[in-house]
Amino acid sequence: MLLSKYVSTLGRDINLLFYRFYLFLLFLIVGFRDKIGCDWANYAKLFDYERSVNLGSMAIQGEIGFVALTNTLKYFNLSFTHLNVAISFIFFFGFHILAKRQKDPLTFLILAFPILIILLPMSGVRQGAAVGILCIALTCFMDKKLLKYIALVILAGTFHKSAILFLGLAPFIKSNFSFKSVFIAIIALTPLLFLESLNSILSVYTVRYLSSGLESSGAVFRLAMLVLTSLYFFVFLRKQWERDFPEDYKLILIGSLAMLICFPLLALSTTAADRLGFYLIPFQLIILARIQFFSGKYRQLATLFPFILIISTFLIWASFSDFFNACYSPYAMKGF
Repeated sequence: MLLSKYVSTLGRDINLLFYRFYLFLLFLIVGFRDKIGCDWANYAKLFDYERSVNLGSMAIQGEIGFVALTNTLKYFNLSFTHLNVAISFIFFFGFHILAKRQKDPLTFLILAFPILIILLPMSGVRQGAAVGILCIALTCFMDKKLLKYIALVILAGTFHKSAILFLGLAPFIKSNFSFKSVFIAIIALTPLLFLESLNSILSVYTVRYLSSGLESSGAVFRLAMLVLTSLYFFVFLRKQWERDFPEDYKLILIGSLAMLICFPLLALSTTAADRLGFYLIPFQLIILARIQFFSGKYRQLATLFPFILIISTFLIWASFSDFFNACYSPYAMKGF
């Protein structure tokens, strides 16, 4: 992919050709993997456990999108592999909707592979589906399509409840991002504090991540990368971004602030903070993939910065992490 990136500088058509090829290849790799991913065994047991239930029962369980998908596949006597293929399709379809808005889709995909793609649709499949749907929602935010944005966020929440938190961005779609708009958003969102859905989100995070005793050793590094990206945006890119890319400036500004806010959550739980940080990686990727288009004295070095940051992190992770060796190596793939 890196070699293709070098060749793709010859033109956007070549860039798109390589991008589409690798997107489809990664879809196959993720969807048809066999016993790959740290959550493989848990999701396989969950798939075998789920039975056909009525819609009322699904609603009680909460993440009804994932339950409905599972039960639909079981109704047609399809296997757990088909669930992975379906989740892979949801993720990569949503990813593609956001990627094709970028000036360099191939770089966007290359930078997504070492962390986002490996850790979500290749392992945490429910959140992988939620992130894929949220990628589409982000394009609706850019286009100021409020109702579509809200509908997609709710849909993402049916796969992973925590995605509902992105409803907090809805008040900013039609308004400017300022202290006044933040205040209005807080007032508008206050009723959500009393809704069962938000209580459910908090309980899910308490049970799954806070009280479980689980710790994510890589969370510090992944969230530190988010912070570095955010600081780079505020120090070197913000003013020029506002001038050259006004269509998504507000979205990236909010996302950059969220990256900074997410880091202190490590003190509460590394796993919970890490899971929330995954939702911010698409914002990070937009920033990193677009650095190359900003002028500056050290433009060439800045262009290399995203690749050095992401790939060095991946190489260290792959070389020294027991979890990586246990969950992803050696890679195995089922037949089509």
